[in-house]
Amino acid sequence: MSENRDSRTRTTRVRWVFYILVGIIFGVLDYFFIAPAISDYIVPSLAVWLIPLIPIAIYEMRASGAKYKTVLASILCWVVAVLAYYVCYYLTLALSPSMISVGWGEILADIALWGIFAIVTGGITGFFISIIYKLIHNKKSARMATDL
Repeated sequence: MSENRDSRTRTTRVRWVFYILVGIIFGVLDYFFIAPAISDYIVPSLAVWLIPLIPIAIYEMRASGAKYKTVLASILCWVVAVLAYYVCYYLTLALSPSMISVGWGEILADIALWGIFAIVTGGITGFFISIIYKLIHNKKSARMATDL
């Protein structure tokens, strides 16, 4: 019994570390490649942020079956992505003497703004993805039960 619980805890921990890594990778990619490519278009820019979130939310819903864990996984991924994005931003500023005029206050204000945005919209998006997943999964289960 204890061994089974340890295995589940380890699996859960690995999943959450994976969500953090996806957030970091996405934040870095967004800063260097995605944002510059679509910076003139606000809707596609926001829609791109669904790319890491949808698979993570579906995977967490499958693994845990809990909507609240799906919401937390979505929030975690987006908050980490925002932090990774701004770490890249800060490093770019630190390495570019012409851009030093941007102060810490502006950077922290942006992190706070987009962090709150990530928490709210990540939570809402994760919640809706979990509901949609549950509806589809329940429909499939009902269909399979009637086919037997």
